[in-house]
Parts: sequence; C-alpha cells; structure tokens
Amino acid sequence: MTKKRDNRFSESCPAIVKVRWIDACVCNDTEFEMSKEWKSGCAMETCGFLVKETEDFLTIALDKYGEENNRYRHIMDIPTVGVVDLEILKEET
Repeated sequence: MTKKRDNRFSESCPAIVKVRWIDACVCNDTEFEMSKEWKSGCAMETCGFLVKETEDFLTIALDKYGEENNRYRHIMDIPTVGVVDLEILKEET
C-alpha cells in the first residue's frame, strides 16, 4: 500500500531494522525467566525504528508519533555485546 491517505505523517523516517541478538533472559507475561540454556542465552529477533546507536546499545522503537513524527514509544535498548546481526530493512529518509 503506497497511497498517502493522511498528511499528518512526516516524510522523514529513521531506518527500520531487524536485529538478531542473544539475551540472557526472557519475560513471559509477568514472569521473569532465566534462559533454560543459560550458557547460550536466548536467540531474539527484534524489528523497529533505529532511534539511536551507541557503542553500548542499539535503541529500537516500535512506534513513532507526534506533530513531526519525532516522538517514540515502546522503546528497547539492546546491548551491542549481544548483537549478532543488524539488517537494514528500510534506509533512513
């Protein structure tokens, strides 16, 4: 779908990425669980807007909103030490 239906959306957009990474634990509903295979961690795949990239973290957001579409919610910081692969699904515009 490429038809623009509303002019409230900004033309600019951060890169949309898929990150494959290893996490030490997972949360199921409201329970915190250590990885059953602690030595190998949990293989995770996360997709979203690449909001920020530092030496220590990748900051990924699920949503962007606001007058200029420059605010974010559902934000996750992924430690770069666990990142296995970073695939750019859509370049920044």
